[in-house]
Amino acid sequence: MEKFMQCENKKIRLDCMIDGELLSFMKKSDVYSLFGNAIDNAIEAVDKINDEEKRCINIRLTKSHDIFLLSCVCSSFQSRDTVYPSS
Repeated sequence: MEKFMQCENKKIRLDCMIDGELLSFMKKSDVYSLFGNAIDNAIEAVDKINDEEKRCINIRLTKSHDIFLLSCVCSSFQSRDTVYPSS
């Protein structure tokens, strides 16, 4: 909750999709360190974005077979429109 409050104070949207059961093999202190460091780095990067509406951090934890993937994406919602050259 501390990281959510920190994001709220800095007007950063923090979206998380994590199944805690996937991390049941880890010590709580290791989980806190892993996510705390990732979120701290993301907050530092996103805090540099001037437009508050573009401040967003997306965190996902997924598992495929025996491989875990932790994704922490800082997004500024920049336009992703496809531009086609004129003929």
